[in-house]
Amino acid sequence: MKQETSTFYIFTALLILLAYFIQTQTFFSPDVGYLLHAANQLLAGGKYGPDIFETNPPMILYLYFPACLLAKCVALSVMTAVRIYIIGLVIVSLSVCFFLLKRLIKSEDNMLRYALFYTLIFCLLFLPSFIFAQREHILIIFMLPYLLSAALALENKSVPSILAALIGVMAGLGFSLKPFFLVTPCLIELYFIVKRRRLFAWVRIESGIMISVLVIYFISIFWTQPGYIKIILPFVFRYYFIGTALPWHQIILFPNVLFCIAVALGYWVYKEKDCYSTLGWIMELALLGMIIAFLIPQTPWYYHVMPALVLALLLVASLFFQAISGVAYTSSRQRFLGGHSIILIFALVVILTLPASYCYKTVRYIYRFQDHQPARYIADYINHYPGQHSIACFGLGTPDCFPLVYYTQSEYSERFPFFWWYSGLRKLETSRQPSSTQEQLKKDKYFLINSFAEDLNKHQPRWVIIDTQHFQQMEARPFDVIRYFSENKKFDVAWRHYRYLTTIKSIKLYERAI
Repeated sequence: MKQETSTFYIFTALLILLAYFIQTQTFFSPDVGYLLHAANQLLAGGKYGPDIFETNPPMILYLYFPACLLAKCVALSVMTAVRIYIIGLVIVSLSVCFFLLKRLIKSEDNMLRYALFYTLIFCLLFLPSFIFAQREHILIIFMLPYLLSAALALENKSVPSILAALIGVMAGLGFSLKPFFLVTPCLIELYFIVKRRRLFAWVRIESGIMISVLVIYFISIFWTQPGYIKIILPFVFRYYFIGTALPWHQIILFPNVLFCIAVALGYWVYKEKDCYSTLGWIMELALLGMIIAFLIPQTPWYYHVMPALVLALLLVASLFFQAISGVAYTSSRQRFLGGHSIILIFALVVILTLPASYCYKTVRYIYRFQDHQPARYIADYINHYPGQHSIACFGLGTPDCFPLVYYTQSEYSERFPFFWWYSGLRKLETSRQPSSTQEQLKKDKYFLINSFAEDLNKHQPRWVIIDTQHFQQMEARPFDVIRYFSENKKFDVAWRHYRYLTTIKSIKLYERAI
């Protein structure tokens, strides 16, 4: 028994070390790179609006504080610090999950318990790949203990109060990362009410602390970062979602979306044969909540779909390993699925090819992108110049500037992570709109371009990066984005200080001349 336990811990530790090594060799998420920069701004007293123009509410920046402080205190690069920090959170989450799985899964079903645990390891450490430390990744880390504890509560199995409090805090922090994430806890807690037929059946330590964290956080935004509510949110509602939303027929055809929907529907076929139906229903409801979370903004990007993908994989793993070990289920319980086991195994293998092939193609694309990434070549070019570097980016995505900022040890000299408002504004600007909307567009366009001009004047970045190809692709025609911005007099005056230097991999590089 001791040897088995030692083997388990050694193997788990080796998997964690392998995951860390893989992360050090892979592309660092540009989104995470910018958010770490914004977190440092917040630590230095920055405010949403005048200093930070980020679409996400401040919780993700708060959660990055430990990594930022670790980097400063131990003299680590911020990229190394965040990897160590996130793996530390994963270890805490996995430890709690394993404790809960031991109480949830019967001792005679050890194979299922370990199968679910190693599925969790895969989902938390390997599946994220290039979106390691993203908001959705952190959500999964904090959400999984909450789901397992909910299943235990429905089976009237207690959890130590201190552990329940920790789970509640983690859940509160995770679900507060984005408003869309709140659909999942609402479905879970509503299930408590329906299942037990009592209005306050949802009340327990985990849910109480989770709600307290959410309420305190919501109030704190008004108190500490009112600019997010008063300045950022109106622009998010007017331009962000209209600029990023994809047509429904494209959304449904994404392989990971198809997989998640197939698992959500397929569980209804086998739900009565699930030997651990309480856990199955919790995962099913959470899966539905996370599908809704990416359908509301109509953005089925990989990292948006990943929470649903993780829950779908856990449901599949549970059914799959119950099926292949069905011969061992000879107790008073009904044998799992009977003669339908082979059909289920075959169906699950076929279904799994969808996300597996898609993930393989995505990872292959990322590695190819990393090899040909313009930021690497631009960094080599900039680093040939002596002195302190500062960069501003004229872009439609964070890859334009991050991790370029870290490669060149530069100051980032603007409040926008990228021009996230541009696509939505242009869609409205180039279509017929009521006169009231047209007036609002003019005011917003003036304010946003003015803000960028103010950053150029205030910070005087040495380098400005422009990926004109992205703008032309979005406009679907040759388009002079500088001329478009120069219609604003303040920008036109600010831009006179910059001269074109060179083009590297479709990226135009400008240098401040005066």
